[in-house]
Amino acid sequence: MGAELLVGDYDVRIEFRDLEDIRALGYNSLEDEREFETVRRVSELNNALYTSFVQPWLKTWVTPEVAAATLAMQPLRLRYAMFSDQNPMMGWVAPLAEQARAERKSTDAENPFLKAQQQFSDMMTQWLEAFGELRDQTQEAVFHAIYGSPWLQASMGVRPHGSRPRPKPGTSPEHIAALAARIEELRASMNQGGLFEAGVRALVYIAMGQRAVDARSFETLRRLREANPEVTLAHFKAAVRTQWAMLTIDQEAALESLPSLLPQDAEVRRNLFEKIKTIRTAAGELEGEARRRLDEIEAMFDIGALPPPARRTPRKSKAAAAADKA
Repeated sequence: MGAELLVGDYDVRIEFRDLEDIRALGYNSLEDEREFETVRRVSELNNALYTSFVQPWLKTWVTPEVAAATLAMQPLRLRYAMFSDQNPMMGWVAPLAEQARAERKSTDAENPFLKAQQQFSDMMTQWLEAFGELRDQTQEAVFHAIYGSPWLQASMGVRPHGSRPRPKPGTSPEHIAALAARIEELRASMNQGGLFEAGVRALVYIAMGQRAVDARSFETLRRLREANPEVTLAHFKAAVRTQWAMLTIDQEAALESLPSLLPQDAEVRRNLFEKIKTIRTAAGELEGEARRRLDEIEAMFDIGALPPPARRTPRKSKAAAAADKA
């Protein structure tokens, strides 16, 4: 469905994920945080030692010419330079390459040398992949062995097992106060706006229930924006952020104020709803929670005088709860 909306050879799908999904894969644990905090402190210590004792000494004898020569002799750069036109000994390669291109002939698929080449290539591919996996596993094991050492962590001042290596961000009094002020500002402006804000709020609300979006929805949205050039991309992004924040801090209040943003003209409301439906169903019909939310928005847009269908009261976000306590 919606194949005409796909541009290029691939379809891109974006799905909602949070830190718990990452932790379920075995990453981002407190042990990992302590190890990376140890890496940071070791790096800072090495940088301080280098700046204090090595850098002044190097500056006395390393001239710009020496630095340029050292950079040119870097192994990764040097091996490319050796086989490039910069090397006079490689001058004969270019004409031979042109001759090979001009006289190239296809090889019979049954040629034994071609089959041997393919078998050797497959063998080398498997060997390199196996070597790469072994290398990665070895590096990971060495990393955990070094930076997971309690002795090294203690010497770097990293907190012991069972505690966070550094304070959780966003818990400072200044941050909490600024967050509380922003939440009150958003609450006070929920019934401000018009047709554009109502449409964006409805799109975000349905997307929260769908938890995924692909390239077809983006392409439909792009075409609608082209048909309405007065809505710039920056304006649309800012509106999405604002409406998402409103729905996050108080979804019930944001939905209750949504009908007040709509015009009295039923035809205008229906046209806007059809655009919203086109965007959200570009990748296929909605199901489950996303379908329920689409039906709820339809009731708000077409029958604004009637109360919307019953909704579950959402839990407040951690940020909103912290701001309320503050």
